[in-house]
Amino acid sequence: MNAQELTRSRQAAILAVFLGTLVACGSAGAAAEMARVEDLRCEYCTAPVGIDAANPRLSWLTRSDQRGWRQTAYQILVASSEEMLERDLGNLWDSGRTASDQSIHVAYQGLPLKSSTRYCWKVRVWDQDGQRSAWSTPSGWTMGLLKPDDWKAKWIGTPPVTIENELTVTKATYRTLDGRISKDVSEIVKRELVKNKPLRVDSQTLGGDPARGTVKELVVEYVKDGKPEKTRAVDFETIDLFGERSWNASPTIQFRRDFHLGAEPTSATVTVNSPAYFELYVNGEKVGGDVLSPAVSKLDKQTFSMTYDVCKYLVAGVNCVGLWIGTGWAESIDVRAQLDAIVNGEPFAIGSDTSWKTRTSGRYKIGK
Repeated sequence: MNAQELTRSRQAAILAVFLGTLVACGSAGAAAEMARVEDLRCEYCTAPVGIDAANPRLSWLTRSDQRGWRQTAYQILVASSEEMLERDLGNLWDSGRTASDQSIHVAYQGLPLKSSTRYCWKVRVWDQDGQRSAWSTPSGWTMGLLKPDDWKAKWIGTPPVTIENELTVTKATYRTLDGRISKDVSEIVKRELVKNKPLRVDSQTLGGDPARGTVKELVVEYVKDGKPEKTRAVDFETIDLFGERSWNASPTIQFRRDFHLGAEPTSATVTVNSPAYFELYVNGEKVGGDVLSPAVSKLDKQTFSMTYDVCKYLVAGVNCVGLWIGTGWAESIDVRAQLDAIVNGEPFAIGSDTSWKTRTSGRYKIGK
């Protein structure tokens, strides 16, 4: 090879290296500019459990190193399993390429969703140049109980609390101080005393004013520990038949139910509906990290239900689900709870009823 040919050979090698460097840099730049779809959410939450919206709203974030990047279209797949998504199949909803820059609260528009069922989804987007991103990492959500008929559980509660001392009201009279005008309020007083806290003498509480404009008194005759007694108080004073115990006579309650599973479940949720504060336990373990659940609402008109994924707590064989409940802001302890699971490919459900075992927990709410 002469000197001229050697020079040309070296120039060709240098050119090849230069072009290769350009290609590599271009590839790196393209990779840096490629959009990444992340942070998939359903109804504001990441992989939530207990969604009660028939058409849940889906949201995502897109990250890109390209300046001025913007979304011009998206495609959402919703499937009944992750296996479906791996094959890029949305057997429940495939939005197709939808021209839109919306990435917040895109309402689900697929086949009807079922209660207590988990669904999987993923999304990809297109940018202003028509470049398509890769599919996002799949996420999912689990539906709650959507219809009243989905509830198999019954409302259960606690009987009136038994005070250590036996006490029976024999007669209660709301009357003027001279006794000329009176009203029998025995049944009202009995109902009020079940709350196990001091009773304030008030015409509204006692079913009306028998003599307006006149000071009245409440006279209560009762038997305590086998001994007949009588006490009285005038308007706006307080009668306390139980003494100090009435301030601590509202115990927190434990409910439990044992049941048998033929195999480990492939999915399982427990939904709890109560106006009172509760904690859920499965096989002795507290489920979730929340406290003071549910959130306070209009207790006489509305209560919130909460759904928990309990699949990892359950085993083949004997299991136990339990609730620890205190009244909180509620007037009494009332609750319904339901387990929904898939075992050996078949649905399995148990709900609260009178067969659930009940006991006081040994802890008490301090009364007012």
